[in-house]
Amino acid sequence: MLAGWHVANGATARRYVEVGEGSPDRPVSGRRADTEADKGIAYDGAPVPYTEHTKSSDHRAFVALGSNVGNRLGMIERACQEMNTEAGVRVLRTSGLYETTPMYYEDQDPFLNGACEIETSLAPMELLDVLQDIEKRLGREKLVEKGPRCIDLDILLYDDKRVSSNRLTVPHASLLEREFVLRPLCDLIPNRIIPSLQSQGSISEHLDLVSTRSPAMSTAVEVCPMRPPIRAMDPKRCTHVMSILNVTPDSFSDGGKNLTSDQAVLGATIKEHIAAGATIIDIGGQSSRPHAPSIAPGEELSRILPAIRAIKSLPEAENVAISIDTYRAAVAVAAFDAGAHIINDISAGTLDPDMLPTMARLGCTVCLMHMRGTPDTMTNKENCTYPNGLIPTIAHELLDRV
Repeated sequence: MLAGWHVANGATARRYVEVGEGSPDRPVSGRRADTEADKGIAYDGAPVPYTEHTKSSDHRAFVALGSNVGNRLGMIERACQEMNTEAGVRVLRTSGLYETTPMYYEDQDPFLNGACEIETSLAPMELLDVLQDIEKRLGREKLVEKGPRCIDLDILLYDDKRVSSNRLTVPHASLLEREFVLRPLCDLIPNRIIPSLQSQGSISEHLDLVSTRSPAMSTAVEVCPMRPPIRAMDPKRCTHVMSILNVTPDSFSDGGKNLTSDQAVLGATIKEHIAAGATIIDIGGQSSRPHAPSIAPGEELSRILPAIRAIKSLPEAENVAISIDTYRAAVAVAAFDAGAHIINDISAGTLDPDMLPTMARLGCTVCLMHMRGTPDTMTNKENCTYPNGLIPTIAHELLDRV
């Protein structure tokens, strides 16, 4: 995500995200032991009787995600998709992804790290088997202890249980010393206190203790293959400029100015944007001003596709990301196929039920904007009333869309 995700994630996550806390009072059933040694597993400090593969449903677990080899983002996304194909596992939420410097074995490339919350009917050791099988299928090879890896999946928490065996320790043994684990967890359960850790303080309080020990850690959002990720929380980050190119007759800022399919005219305009510092060009073919008439998807595409072609044809635009301002899934797909990198939806998926599934299927970068109603109703009294305050309400409603 771009602006919308960072507003929600950086500014409001600690205030608003507190769901899915698991079931601390639900006992964990035993599992079939794979070896004689595994039969001595202890959950919550007490041995669990050996049973024949019994299961409990609706357990909540948190899994760490990491990669520093190859397409890091692609590998983490594949791992989440693989988890969702497994019987008894469902990914509920994911954190932001953070670019982090290696710990322990430092002679390796930076990692992308995150976490996800899952619902599972599997016992802890069964879940471990599933995650290790996914790692193997995705090509992980352990050549150096704590060294480079294409994918790393670790169970951090499982309900509020403690697990201790020669293969698995839950809560994760190094959870409280690793900022790259605590920070993603803080996106998901910032105020949670974990009794099984036998330590005082919430996840966010533990994060405060370790975050002073290392350089600034930031989310990393890939905009396009040609540019480094946007590091929104890095105080030394560079500034990106998203310039607006409305190819419409009726936009309130530049309506009619750029409504042309002439490649030479479009090219000259785009060169001006780039010369002025644009690193992202946002193309709009449907005005979203109040009471703007709605056009057909085909007409919207007839406006934006020439602009995409013009950008793609310019050597000066080689490192420029292309964003498409649309709330229609069909338009987003055609623009993406033509070379766009970002879908910028003013409605955050509320105006077309196919938009969010389309974003997920395309695997593209997304900008979710806050909006109430439609262009026809956005200025109605009910859509302009904020009894709980303007910024808190916008942040809460935007986080719901995220």
